[in-house]
Amino acid sequence: MSARAKNRQVAPLRPSHRRRISLGFLLAPPLAWLVIAYLGSLAVLLVSSFWSTDAFTGAVVHSFTFDNIARVATDELFRTAAVRTLSVALTVTVICAVLAVPLAFYMAKVASPRVRLALVVAVTTPLWASYLVKAYAWRMLLSPEGPLVWATDYTPGYGLAATIVTLTYLWLPYMVLPVFVAFSRVPDSLLDASADLGASDMSTLRMVLARRWCFPVSLRDRSSPFRCRSVTTSR
Repeated sequence: MSARAKNRQVAPLRPSHRRRISLGFLLAPPLAWLVIAYLGSLAVLLVSSFWSTDAFTGAVVHSFTFDNIARVATDELFRTAAVRTLSVALTVTVICAVLAVPLAFYMAKVASPRVRLALVVAVTTPLWASYLVKAYAWRMLLSPEGPLVWATDYTPGYGLAATIVTLTYLWLPYMVLPVFVAFSRVPDSLLDASADLGASDMSTLRMVLARRWCFPVSLRDRSSPFRCRSVTTSR
């Protein structure tokens, strides 16, 4: 073995390679959790949609079938539920976008550091509580005997309006935070250059800012405590 080959074997890793290896070890646990817990559960949910249940015992029959997909297209009840689910998801996404974009822009480019910190704390504080705790808190708030009726003598009840309001509250922080981070990374010089070139505010938002963020699609969570009541009250 030549001396050059020996030097290659004992050569230390470059700092860039060390950083990549350290970053890989740092990201491996959360990525594994994401793949196993989140993407894995979605994969199981997708696979189970092609299974059926025994009409007599109610047991799950692990046989591949397209009957469930066909029932969505042919059965009125399933079709209504599917359309309502997509409608609620789209509505919640649009409302979150309308609320998140101006708030995130104000936090990133207009607010003072002290106000920005207060708004970040206000946006992230709801994330400290459990999802179900927040959902049931809204259920109590919007109930016919809840605080909203006592204060305003009005409540939307447990229908679609309550579902949209609750899901908007639950998912709004997840849209505000990534948009805020994306806006924070936009150099002020780009905004100044856009204004100097005569671009309007909407053109700047569309051509400069909108290319640096994306909206998460809000899908209606089947664990919402409003779901059963909204289906039964609308029939």
